[in-house]
Amino acid sequence: MLNSLGAFTAAQEIDTRKFIVNVLVADDRPPEVRSCEVVQQHFRNLTSFTSESGFHDVFVRDVAAGLEACLTKLTLKEAEVVSFPTLVIESPGLILAGAHVMSNFGKDGSLNIIVRFQIFLGGINHAFKANIGFDDYICNQNVKTSTRVLSDIAMPLLDLSAAAEVGLSGDSERMAEFGKELAKKSRELSFYVELVKRYVDGIWRLEQMQSEPTATMAKEKHRHQLIEDKKVNCSGH
Repeated sequence: MLNSLGAFTAAQEIDTRKFIVNVLVADDRPPEVRSCEVVQQHFRNLTSFTSESGFHDVFVRDVAAGLEACLTKLTLKEAEVVSFPTLVIESPGLILAGAHVMSNFGKDGSLNIIVRFQIFLGGINHAFKANIGFDDYICNQNVKTSTRVLSDIAMPLLDLSAAAEVGLSGDSERMAEFGKELAKKSRELSFYVELVKRYVDGIWRLEQMQSEPTATMAKEKHRHQLIEDKKVNCSGH
C-alpha cells in the first residue's frame, strides 16, 4: 500500500511539472526568447531575458532544435493554437514532452508565442546553455572566487620576497608604502576568505542534511527486514 501511495504521489508531481517558453516574433526578425517559466506543485519560477536572445543563444542544441520544429508548424500570420501530444525532446539529463503552442498578436503588431511542455523529466537546468547562469555557471563562480583568494594570498608573499631581493627592506619610506598596500589587500582578502569559509560550511551542512534521511531510511529498511525475518522464523516453527 505504501509503495502504491508513493508511486501515486510521484505521478502527481510529474503531472504538475510544466515548462513554459515565451517567445516574441517582431519585424521579420528571428524568434526571441523573452522568458521561461517552471511550474511545479508548490511554486512557479519565472526567468526573464533582458537582451535579444535566440533559441540557440539560450538553449542547448536539442532543445533549441525542438522549439524551432514547433514554430515551423505555425503560419506566424494569425493567432493559432497547435498541440503536439506525441512530441518528445531529449537532451542529456532532460526530457520534454507533450507541447502545446499558442500564438496571438500584441497591440504593436508583434507575435507572442507560448510553448508549454506538459511534462518534463530531469533537471530543467539541462535545457540551458552553461553561460546562461544555471548549474555550471555557479560552479565556475565558485572556482573564480577561490582562485582569487589563493591569488591574493600568494601575491603579497611574492611581493614581499621580491622587495627583500631588491633591497627595499632598508628603505623605511618605501617599505611603509609597501606595507599600506599589503594592509589594503589584507582587508579585501579577509572578506573573500570569510565568504569561502561560509560557503564550505554551508556545503558541509547541506551534505549532512541530505545524508540524514538516507541513513534513517537505511535503518528503517533494516528494521523492517529484521521483523520480516522474525515472522518467517516464527511461521517456520
